[in-house]
Amino acid sequence: MKQKPFVSVVIPVKNEVRYIRSCLAALEAQDYGSESFECIFVDNGSSDGTADIIKGHKGLARMTLLFQQGGTISTVRNCGAARARGELLAFLDGDCTPSANWLSATVELLLCREEFGCIGCVDPPPDRGSTWVEATWYYLSSTRPINVNREVDWVSSFNMVMWRTLFEEVGGFDVTLSTCEDADLCYRLKRRRAIFMTDRAQVKHLDEPKTLSQFFIRELWRGKSSLRNFLKTQDKKRDLLSVMVPILYLALVAGSLAALCLKPYLSGGKRLLLVSLLLVPVAVLLKKGKGIPSAGAWIRALWLMTVYLVARGLAIFNFAR
Repeated sequence: MKQKPFVSVVIPVKNEVRYIRSCLAALEAQDYGSESFECIFVDNGSSDGTADIIKGHKGLARMTLLFQQGGTISTVRNCGAARARGELLAFLDGDCTPSANWLSATVELLLCREEFGCIGCVDPPPDRGSTWVEATWYYLSSTRPINVNREVDWVSSFNMVMWRTLFEEVGGFDVTLSTCEDADLCYRLKRRRAIFMTDRAQVKHLDEPKTLSQFFIRELWRGKSSLRNFLKTQDKKRDLLSVMVPILYLALVAGSLAALCLKPYLSGGKRLLLVSLLLVPVAVLLKKGKGIPSAGAWIRALWLMTVYLVARGLAIFNFAR
């Protein structure tokens, strides 16, 4: 029987005391064989005892703890990858729990499909304790169930497995990016191999925004790097809509508010503006929200998408800082 390829799992952590035990337990439960993978934790300045918990864990046969002070998340991930010994690189976050077959399922796909360069896995459905923000975003995110192996443009960096040589060929993660580093890496990987999402395994991201304000802050932060990616990429057409629609929508919101403040009565033009405020997020939902299960969920998704568009639009001001 052919020996399984050795996998290096890189896990950046910073103040993950709420989740790191669950992450460790999930890695210990992998059915890939403890002799066939290593775990490289890279601590980026934790102050809550995360590093001590990792040091004290004895259930993983091959585990390394590194310290990388400062730098972006890309810097931290690259630090771990530089110490990796595996033919394959797997990236996970300290607030994530992969299913027991995460490594075995993704490695099998990479071995049997030559065109596959990088694999991501779906996120399991939200549980009963999830907030409406978590549950709604699940239906809009790229990691929802797909029922097939589907080619995608990118997968999240807390949930990707790839050939190490491919990672090195494209130069790893861009250290200038504080977020959206996954999309940037995958766009470069995709020029060489296909990126696929599979439902053969799952990865649960535990630290998703639970409130509307948390969601707004996250998208404002992500939007900054999304704009930076757009400015640096050579393929502007690919990301043009995703970058410009939020900016134009913010301008539409500002114009509507200004029109109402100057003249409170509703004219035909103002009615058109208000209808447009609704139609834009509806149009985005029709593209992204194919799995939304009910009318009530659609209303919640419409509200969340409106907040998303405003936050991403405001990121242009955050970008200038």
